Amino acid sequence: MKKAFLELDVFSGRENPRWEFPYESALELYNQINQFPVTAPTKDFDGLGYRGFILTIERDREQKIICYVYSDRIKISEGKIIHYKKDAHYTIERIFLQSSKNKIENLIFENINKQISNRR
Repeated sequence: MKKAFLELDVFSGRENPRWEFPYESALELYNQINQFPVTAPTKDFDGLGYRGFILTIERDREQKIICYVYSDRIKISEGKIIHYKKDAHYTIERIFLQSSKNKIENLIFENINKQISNRR
């Protein structure tokens, strides 16, 4: 079954907010991500607090695409294949944040919005 989910990776010790994301929109964003330049692998951020968004696209039971989006780095996992893209303007992260507005607490939304805005 074709589905997509978006998760805000923000909590430690409790479940992260996760919601269904429109499948066709997820595919369009995935295609947009693939247009970004390739970048070198980097270590995942593993501290406390906001660690980005995770987009999961389920094409069928066995085929999943997972995009980890944090700052200007996007890690894409397609089965055993992993590659990295650079989103210099945080475009995808901003789209994901806007889509979370009615899904997460307002204080969390505002905090993450400030973090993204302060990167300039």
